[in-house]
Amino acid sequence: MINNERLWYLWLSSIEGIGAVKTERLMEAFKYGERIYRADEKELMEKGGISAKDAVSINNSSNKEYFKKHVIEVLRKCAYSEAEYICRTDDIYPEILKNIYDAPFGLFFKGRLPAPDRPSVAIVGARECSSYGRAAADYLARGLAVKGIQIISGMARGIDSVAHEAALNAGGDTFAVMGCGIDICYPAAEIELYERIRINGGIISEYPPGVRASAVSFPMRNRIISGLCDVVIVVEAREKSGSLITADLALEQGKEVMAVPGRITDRLSFGCNELIKNGAVPVTDISDVERVLESLITGKALVTREMTYSKNKANSVMRGEREAGGTVMSGKTEAGETVMSGKSEAGETVMSGKKDAIGTCITEKYITGEAEKNKSGEVDKNKFGLESYEKIVYDRLCLKPKHVEEISSEAGIRYQDTKSILMKLTLYGIADQVARDYYVRC
Repeated sequence: MINNERLWYLWLSSIEGIGAVKTERLMEAFKYGERIYRADEKELMEKGGISAKDAVSINNSSNKEYFKKHVIEVLRKCAYSEAEYICRTDDIYPEILKNIYDAPFGLFFKGRLPAPDRPSVAIVGARECSSYGRAAADYLARGLAVKGIQIISGMARGIDSVAHEAALNAGGDTFAVMGCGIDICYPAAEIELYERIRINGGIISEYPPGVRASAVSFPMRNRIISGLCDVVIVVEAREKSGSLITADLALEQGKEVMAVPGRITDRLSFGCNELIKNGAVPVTDISDVERVLESLITGKALVTREMTYSKNKANSVMRGEREAGGTVMSGKTEAGETVMSGKSEAGETVMSGKKDAIGTCITEKYITGEAEKNKSGEVDKNKFGLESYEKIVYDRLCLKPKHVEEISSEAGIRYQDTKSILMKLTLYGIADQVARDYYVRC
């Protein structure tokens, strides 16, 4: 049941030119929204300290027809789309958000809001990100989510979506702050992700149902992303990027900013490298973020806890299981087959020397690390006895993380066969999976 004060906040926020700052000034002067509704233009200007133009706008909106269209109708749409509306006087309004400049007086949300007793980290970055950026965002979001840290982002394509998805796949909580109405999925192609976030976290917006995204709304929503978190991590950003706006807002709000360093020749890393030069904390590992959080936070739990993947997968990162073809500790694939004990995707024994579906053999000495060493003390890959398919895939690996699809395309080998080969190269110890479906040469 929505209380009366929420109605007046919703009415005020719907008036053009009346934002959070002016609303706060008016509420301080009049105490109650209904008094603003009933005040004349002169009283609004003298007592509320607003301009004649704003006073006229408020006065023109103080009628039943306007109230019905912009308040009652909005609440009806909220009910239809299963969204809730809260204002700053509500107990569940995020306390951390109240402290920022221009904090929204009202919020619409689906699902739930971030838990106030747990730390939150915003992960933002480029829409047109690189495979390195995707791998970094996946690694950070997944690793933080497993430790019970809430992940906040803006659900834009690229780094934002990767961060949300990684957190969800790790069984964590993630929250998307939208630059459009709460009932609109933007971008539309991410409707499945939108629903997963709604179920396993929350969709948040200051815009009522039906409001379309605009060039102005995205920079505005960035202040909420940074406002809801304890730390902002920028993964990839060009010199002039929306992610840098979020970083600037975070600094203005007194939040810690971290950045993933990149190659000095990579334009997508120019923004991050510049942030680091200007004092942002470089992040290369989950422990970097933990240290910053521990120095900032009191009364919030930093707990490593077991989390599960989405309900239909029931695999656990903490137990070492991964999706489709990835084995870490327990040695279970998504299909439940054991690979650390020597089973291929096809279920055949490989440690004893039997071949898999594409005729590749693994011998026990390579898995146990007893392969021959070269003069520098490293495993000599040339003496690994790699068969043709394995060598082709291995030759496509480098120190920069590559996605399986990219490796498959370059090698001219089917996707599933490429995944099978990469798993074996990982078992040899000559390749490593640094994030889901991203591999590097060791």
